Amino acid sequence: NPLNNTDGDSSIGIVDDAATDTDTATLTLADLLTTAPGADEPASVTWGIGPIDAAGVDSGYDSNGQNVLYFNEGGTLVARAGSATGTVVFTFAVNSTSGVATFNLNDQLDHTELTDTGNLAITNLGSHVQAAIEDADGDITDVTLTGAITVNVENDVPAISFSGTA
Repeated sequence: NPLNNTDGDSSIGIVDDAATDTDTATLTLADLLTTAPGADEPASVTWGIGPIDAAGVDSGYDSNGQNVLYFNEGGTLVARAGSATGTVVFTFAVNSTSGVATFNLNDQLDHTELTDTGNLAITNLGSHVQAAIEDADGDITDVTLTGAITVNVENDVPAISFSGTA
């Protein structure tokens, strides 16, 4: 369905509401962060995906029965099935300037219930997202958004929500 799969991957989302159901979801990460630069205003924030072991990190999720591993590929979190060369299951990209995060579901995620119609919550993406806050005289504070981002996937339709504040 071209309305739901404009990026040409294996996920097309659900067709029940083509105006809103796609295989991507976005979130403005700046809404999670409050900065107080004090006298050294203004503060700037640079966003990104933090370092991930080159061998990958087990995500705790599966795709087609294979463990999904996280990798940092060119500043984008790439979730692959089974290995560094496995099928891309999803990507999570963060614009370094605006802090807009985009989740793109590329292939299936295994759901735990037999009906395969329930919601799967991906709750660990924030532990790989970093914000570097720099004030006017160059002081830098780094923050990781652990526990602050949740992506809910229901039948190949992702939605991002705030889990808390950073």
